[in-house]
Amino acid sequence: PCIKYIARPGSRRSWMGRAVGKIAAARQVATASEDSYSRWGNSRAGQNEISAYPWGAHYLPIPSLEHKEIIDFLQEAGCITGFENGLPVYNELYLCHAPEERLFINGIWQNGLIPQLGNSKQDNEEFKRFHALMEGYKNGVGFNNKPLFALPLDDSDYTPEVYEYDGYSFEEFLRINGFGSEKLHWYVNYCCRDDYGTESSQTSAFAGIHYFAGRRGKAHNAENGDVLTWPEGNAFLARKLQQHIKPYIQPNALAYKVEKAEDGSYKVYYNKAGTDVTACITTKRIIMATPQFVNKRLLSTIARDVDYAAFTYAPWMVANLTLKNAPTERTESQPLSWDNVLYNSAGLGYINSCHQHTKTLRKQTVLTYYMPLSGKEPAVMRNEAYTKTIGDWQQQIITDLQRAHPTIESEIENIDVWLWGHAMARPTVGFLADKERKKAQQPMDNKLFFAHSDLGLPVFEEAFYQGRRAAEKLLKSMV
Repeated sequence: PCIKYIARPGSRRSWMGRAVGKIAAARQVATASEDSYSRWGNSRAGQNEISAYPWGAHYLPIPSLEHKEIIDFLQEAGCITGFENGLPVYNELYLCHAPEERLFINGIWQNGLIPQLGNSKQDNEEFKRFHALMEGYKNGVGFNNKPLFALPLDDSDYTPEVYEYDGYSFEEFLRINGFGSEKLHWYVNYCCRDDYGTESSQTSAFAGIHYFAGRRGKAHNAENGDVLTWPEGNAFLARKLQQHIKPYIQPNALAYKVEKAEDGSYKVYYNKAGTDVTACITTKRIIMATPQFVNKRLLSTIARDVDYAAFTYAPWMVANLTLKNAPTERTESQPLSWDNVLYNSAGLGYINSCHQHTKTLRKQTVLTYYMPLSGKEPAVMRNEAYTKTIGDWQQQIITDLQRAHPTIESEIENIDVWLWGHAMARPTVGFLADKERKKAQQPMDNKLFFAHSDLGLPVFEEAFYQGRRAAEKLLKSMV
């Protein structure tokens, strides 16, 4: 589901001047510098002589206190150093350093991502009313006195009103509630694209509200909405998750079929990458932590009452830019931040992957640029992506960034591009009540269990609990 371009310069402009060819000719090119980070799905990362950098997910909002298992994990991972008055104390090395975020709008940078410059009275009033409405949802409870919006998704205390929101888009929700501010609509659309890879016009209003109301993080030294981040992004978390089971992980093994044997056991067939060797593992029970479009192929010989077409996935483009000097143009109003967003851009802006470094004298930096391919239906966007060369992508990125950094092209040493064909499941209108999502959660024969974020929302907390609960079901089946 992913394709990578690597352009290594032989001269300063070779990354742009060479004809590198089409995507199909550059599929899955790996580099030795990325071997240590290359196996963790959407938490994949790379590294060069300047810094580690993400190819996908790159931060985790501080969790709600009810997420005790995640808090335990973060303590094991060294992200929590202790507790004060019952609240976790987060490691300052991993809390996002200031300045955290900025927005390029009206020709200058402003602090924060909510537009402030040139706002009308209506803009400001609507932002105030919108956030008050979202705060009400965040604090709202259902019939069982549990949060209306929670993670994992199915911990939400659904009410008829909540189900109603799933029946139309978040864009429609704004209009129904009298929100007409262009800047508010831009901001909400940005948030939907950032978390879900979908436009607000495609996103279920339930999922849109959930973005603002589903997290209630508390800490002794951080506020709700603060994030944990690392130069390599969520590859840090993936590495911590696998540290105790590393001897049991078999890397470079491509599973291509799961079959049920006559005795009720299951056979997993796989190929050892780079060889003609195939092998088979026979087991009584399996957890498939794979998305449904992969399950469709792995389980092709097993009848499963799931309509896989009900699951759609967002394509993305991610690029890492190595610069001789960090961007400095037009920064007098707000310095380079961790998250740097351009108003009305096709992209989401860029992350400064060196932001968490404690050494500040290095001039070189790596910027990670994100672009969800969300303007049309996923299949259309994937086909369009296949027609572009690395030069096409590089020029598109440069043109976008030159709006805020006119001389950035002269600072670029290298641009690498990664395409995700199926980066994350899309929470489109009707996904909450979709019977196929519910059916896909159910084990088969109490032996084959499923765990993936596409069974809920495409965020870390969902994936964490889907995996944990699948493991609990499996253990219970053994009693």
